[in-house]
Amino acid sequence: MLTTEFDPSGLHAAKTKVGFLTRRLMILIFTQCTVIVLLLANSPAARAENFYISQSGGPFSGGTVCNGKSAQTAAWFNTAGNNSYPKVTGKIGPGDTVYLCGTWNLGAGATLFQLQVSGTNTSPITLKFDTGAQLLAQYWFWNSNNSCTDGGAINSCGQSWWVIDGGTLCGWNAATQRVTACNGTIQNTAMGTGLTYVTPSTTAIAITGSTSTTFTSAVEMALRTTTRTAKIVFVWKATIIT
Repeated sequence: MLTTEFDPSGLHAAKTKVGFLTRRLMILIFTQCTVIVLLLANSPAARAENFYISQSGGPFSGGTVCNGKSAQTAAWFNTAGNNSYPKVTGKIGPGDTVYLCGTWNLGAGATLFQLQVSGTNTSPITLKFDTGAQLLAQYWFWNSNNSCTDGGAINSCGQSWWVIDGGTLCGWNAATQRVTACNGTIQNTAMGTGLTYVTPSTTAIAITGSTSTTFTSAVEMALRTTTRTAKIVFVWKATIIT
């Protein structure tokens, strides 16, 4: 008769081997999870970017900062999907600078830029006129209903923490006894005394839906009101806040 003897040392060895393999598997899983968590924790936040906007888009020649850059159009700027809060790479968001490049020539009752996203108090978004940038229309539309459809060359659309920067400070310089050429012209080319359009309301910058706006001079405050002047030249910065 065949008999089999039970050897408890073999069972102990098997248990030890299984336990060792289990611990190795757990260590491996834990290590992989740790790596994943560390990678997620160390993923850098999207960095501030520069964007360039021109009337036609595409490669831009002229100006200073804009020269040689690939520009987007105002339609791209006004598309909500191209703006993001918090900041996402490739989209306009807090900390970014958007350069206006070259000249826009538009018709009567035109509107142009509608802000789509807010910056923050520590990372505002800057809309900056490059050298020679001009926003021209026969006249800029204005409706005074406190909405994003009210018009203006630039409409805040209720967004906050934007810096609208006319670029180089300009005008008469007492130190040099010379006139510094200005960037940041917004002009009604066919509106004013003796011109085609006299009666329509018009505005350069429409502050709509925002509770307060910080300006640095009386000149800037005049720019947000309805005006019939034929030409407005930026010599300043303005910050839109809530």
